[in-house]
Amino acid sequence: MKTLFKGLSCIMLCLFYACSPTGTEMITSFSKTDILKARIKEVPTPFLLPRFMGVMGDRLLIYKDKEDTLFQSFALPSCDYLGSAGTRGQGPDDFGLPDTRSFCMGDSTFAFLEAGSNLFKTVSWQDACLKVTRVESFLSAGISNNGFYPLADSIYLLQGNLAGDDEFYLLDKKTNQLTQVSPDCGIGQPDSR
Repeated sequence: MKTLFKGLSCIMLCLFYACSPTGTEMITSFSKTDILKARIKEVPTPFLLPRFMGVMGDRLLIYKDKEDTLFQSFALPSCDYLGSAGTRGQGPDDFGLPDTRSFCMGDSTFAFLEAGSNLFKTVSWQDACLKVTRVESFLSAGISNNGFYPLADSIYLLQGNLAGDDEFYLLDKKTNQLTQVSPDCGIGQPDSR
């Protein structure tokens, strides 16, 4: 306790000396006094160690893969807690393992690639529940991918060995065309899948 008191005293003394113009004069009063007001915003545990955070319109969406309820929603800019939704499973509005590198945030929806099933799910928040509004299949189930990155409107970069020699592929969602990209960054021929 004595060491703590000495440390705090030393810090306070240094602060007083640092505020003086010459460094030798101790300031003991200030010309203007006012009340300092602080506001504390308590946040629930969804803010702690998220796997993904994104903005969907006027909401902050937080995904935590280790929780029973996968997604938490907060109003912006106040960060007031709105609710939790989304469970792991195989049902129509359930989720397997979202690939956090693939999240695409919109004003009223968000989308992601589900690892393992390779399903691209578009989701909206409706009546305190998450509803899967669209499911698309771009890759065969079981094909490994090591990343699904949105680049531009409907263009995605896939990284990983997709049973080919090249490590990277470009996917055009509009045409469902998968094109190999060679290591020298040149575009190859469209894949026949």
